[in-house]
Amino acid sequence: AELADDRLALVGVFPGDPDAVTALAVRSGSPGGEVAWRTWHAYPQTNELVLTETVVALR
Repeated sequence: AELADDRLALVGVFPGDPDAVTALAVRSGSPGGEVAWRTWHAYPQTNELVLTETVVALR
């Protein structure tokens, strides 16, 4: 729901369980010429939520 109106986000729901979700959100306007994004992966079968954050420095 947090990413529903974010034009820089992508959310995918998988068949079989509405809580099985993968989301990706790009952070715009990062200082220093960086590109950054976060991903969330929900695994309801094991009650896990995995969050990653990636920052790439452009030189």
